[in-house]
Amino acid sequence: MNGVEKFNKSVYFPENLEDSYLKYYESIARNELNLGSFIIPAVLNGLIRNVYFIYPKWRNFKPRRKKYNVCSAFGEGRILKYNMKIDKNSDPRVFKGFPDIKYFNYSMHKVDEMPMNRKVILDIDLDYFACTDTILNHMSYELEITKEQFLKKEVLLNNKTLQFSGSDCGFVQKNRDYYVRIAHKKAKNVSYLPTKKEIQSEIHTLVNT
Repeated sequence: MNGVEKFNKSVYFPENLEDSYLKYYESIARNELNLGSFIIPAVLNGLIRNVYFIYPKWRNFKPRRKKYNVCSAFGEGRILKYNMKIDKNSDPRVFKGFPDIKYFNYSMHKVDEMPMNRKVILDIDLDYFACTDTILNHMSYELEITKEQFLKKEVLLNNKTLQFSGSDCGFVQKNRDYYVRIAHKKAKNVSYLPTKKEIQSEIHTLVNT
């Protein structure tokens, strides 16, 4: 569900192009997308209409549903914008600037609440079968870094990915060696270890669905 802001090639297949349809999108998939960023462009392209985030019943999540949108500047499919605040009362120039706006539903619930008789693309993350959250397992470890990295520690601390990882970093010097100590932030452990029967039942339900 990560968003790509800019593409070198349009997410729309150009007219009168000598390349085949599949060759064109293979190039985009290999060079501009990854396993974490293909869903939203597929929504804009019309391949996906609804997104369902499914979690096992032992996870402590609350079901929810939201409506999101995606569009591209001038409908060219290159510069993408997400969740624009657009309604029927918006300035008409907005619709000219983003004529291809697509709305889609994002639903988060258990697998047995999935609507039936839908054609779906199953994008399964093995974390689905995890019984505890990795960010709550209270592990900590040290990674050796260079002296330069140690002296410029603020570069690592300002990394956006780190900020969302649920981790704290501390820096340690041992003799002439330098380390970054990574530990998960203290939080209430809401993890639940299901029984073997519950796990088997959940896998069975997932496969059947």
